[in-house]
Formats: sequence, structure tokens, C-alpha cells
Amino acid sequence: MKENAHFILDIKRLGINGEGIGFYNRLAVFVADAIPGEGHDVVVEKINGNMAYAKSVGIKTPSSARVNPSCPHYYECGKCNVSHIAYNQSQKFKRDLIIEALNRYSKINYKAFEIKEPITLNDGFNYRKYVDVLVKKEKGEYRGFLKASKPIPLADCLITKSSIKQICEDVLIKALEVDIPEYIPKFRRGVLKCLKIGVNNLDEALVILVCNEKNSKLKALAELLLKNTQIKSIYEEFADGTINHLAGSVYLEEKINDTIFRLYPNSYFINNIHKIEVVLKACKLAKKERVLSNSLELGLGIAKFTKELVLVEYDKDLVVKMNDNLSFNKLNNTKVLQGDIDLLANKLYKDNSFDVVVFDAKKYNLSSALIDATLNFLPKRIVYTSFNPSALARDLDKLSKKYQIKYIALVDSEPQTALLESVVLLELKKI
Repeated sequence: MKENAHFILDIKRLGINGEGIGFYNRLAVFVADAIPGEGHDVVVEKINGNMAYAKSVGIKTPSSARVNPSCPHYYECGKCNVSHIAYNQSQKFKRDLIIEALNRYSKINYKAFEIKEPITLNDGFNYRKYVDVLVKKEKGEYRGFLKASKPIPLADCLITKSSIKQICEDVLIKALEVDIPEYIPKFRRGVLKCLKIGVNNLDEALVILVCNEKNSKLKALAELLLKNTQIKSIYEEFADGTINHLAGSVYLEEKINDTIFRLYPNSYFINNIHKIEVVLKACKLAKKERVLSNSLELGLGIAKFTKELVLVEYDKDLVVKMNDNLSFNKLNNTKVLQGDIDLLANKLYKDNSFDVVVFDAKKYNLSSALIDATLNFLPKRIVYTSFNPSALARDLDKLSKKYQIKYIALVDSEPQTALLESVVLLELKKI
């Protein structure tokens, strides 16, 4: 195959970036916006080893799952990548990604356990609880743009919560009222560059004013913003990483399973609280188990159901904030260690007898050191979460030597994207 080659390609499956994948003489060909089951007239644009990238110049056999994206900026933004597929059908294709990865990267028989249907977020829109907004001044008014491949008006983004869009508009209107100088990139002068806005389940907001330089009017703006009853906490942030509290509460509160999460500027705003509930169910806790985890968010959600919980976090500031959360919730059964869990694993296992471990791999593989330590000390249950199908398959292949996979639960934390979060329950095999 050569570049500019022109042929008909049958799309077999969905890729992790939302593209369709077909095969030509055993070469994987990636086609943007193509759907499994479709036939496309394609032209090869680039060849990279055993992969080729092609563009579709025509759909010969359209899928019944194909829809017109609701977002007018879908093809230029890049934040979403499966909005051209009907939402319920996209769940099936995303689930198939997990099966494909298990077949390709492991020796695991996926039919030996249940892969549950994804837990979804309503219609897949109006869910994102945190945004980073670029601020521009146009025709004398401040406007907010979503940072993307091509910046688009935040007001047009369908996956961002409507409460965030309303709060952003209010902040920008008041910034103009107080006459906060605009930031001019060309000269690297001015003040207001961006906004970071996060909301909790009650649509209460923490707002960060990202600025190029200090300005006495920022404090006045912050005090004015507190008149909006949804805005609870306001900070300023500068290029050197300095973050200062300006007005309102120092934190935002989120309540999950009767536990209060205190959310700070660097906190993770959970799009889908179902993940914590799914993890809690998988742990099978009865307040008599000792648990180890590398996830502060998941740890805080399950802490009250454990006998003892040990959390490991590398970031010192996050450790301080987590200890504040534990103290506020009177979770005396939980301690947080600052460090690298990969380096601490052997000592932790040796000094403790953990019944359950909860590993959040996010988009990466667990380290060999952590897996080896786990297989050496053998806790009764492992709850493993991941966004990455191939990393999931590779890790489960190693862990399945001594553990039985009971099920894989799926949580659609990022609708309109090809991402799907897996929550896996593994139990120690009986000898």
C-alpha cells in the first residue's frame, strides 16, 4: 500500500479515539468518523508501520447507527469523537472495545465472566462538571471559548453543564463591569486570560480567575461574584503556579454516600458518581476489611465502610487536602501516605494484611513492581479501574494468574467520547 491509494474499506470496529478501523491486506486502516459495519470509499493519507490513516471520500453503506451530530462544532472541536453515532449504539461499540482488547492483548476468555452493560448519563449531554475557558474580548464584550482543537464558544458546548455556562457568562459580564483589563497575547500584557469553573452535584461553583498579572480590581470582582448564590468559592491563579484565595469559602463541598468531599482548586471534579458506587459494591465491604488504594477520590468514597484504609498519594498538597477531608468526616480509620505506591508496595504489604486493594490505573498500565508485589502477598480481592482497554487487558492478563475475574462493570463517565471506564472485581483463586 502507498499513500494516496484509493479503495473500498469495510469498517470492522471502533478505535479508542472514536475512529473506525478496517483492514486492507492485514494492515489496520484508521478512518475518522467511520462506524463499524459501514463501507467507505477511502484515500490513504499516511502510513506508519503496520497502520495506515485514510480519509473517507464517500460512504457506500451507511450504518443505521449514524446520526447528525447535535453539536454544530463537532467536526472542528475535537473534544467529542463519537457524536456521529447514536448514543445507545455507541455504548455497544465502546463495550466491544473492551472485548477486542481482551482478545488481542491477553489470554483471558471474556465469556467466562460477565461484562455488564454500561451505566450511562441520561442522554449523554450536559454532564461535564469542570471546564477550562479561554477569555477573549470581542466587540467590547468578554466571551468564553472552550479550549479545543479550534476554540469554540462555551455557550455552544453540549456536554458542559448548563450551570457552568450560566456562571461563566455571569463572571464575564461582571469582569467587564469592574473593568478588568483584557489579556492581549501578542504583547503578553493585560490581566484576564482564562476561567476554570467546577461545580458540584448542587451546581454550586468554584471559580478560578487565571490571570497574566496581579490587579487590584480582582478582589472587587470576586466580592461582586459572591452575589451569585451559585458561586461559593473564588481564586486567582498566575503563570508561575501561584494560587490565591480571593473570596467565599476556601473549598466547595460535594456529598457522596453521606461523605463530604471538600473540593479545592486542584481537586478532581467527578463527572459520574456512579463510579464510586460501583467500586463500593465491588469491594464487598462489611466494615471488617483492611483496604489499600492509590486513589484519593475512591478512597474517600469507601472509607466509612472499611475497618482500616491506607491511601497512597505522591502529591504532597493533595495529601494535606485529603487529611483535611478525613478530619472533617471523622474518618479515623483512614491514613494517607505521601509517596510512590510502586516503591512502597512491598513494605506496605509486608507491614499490613490487606483484604482488599483498589487500584485506579486511569489511562495507564499498573507498574510491574505493583503487580508483582500484589501477586506475592495475595489480598483476597482486587478492584481495578481503568479508562484504557489495552492497558486493562494487559494488567488483567498478569493478575489472572492467581485471581479470577468475577465481572467487569462499565461506567460511561465521558459520553460523546470513545472513553469507557471499567471497574473489575477479581477474587483470589481457591487452591
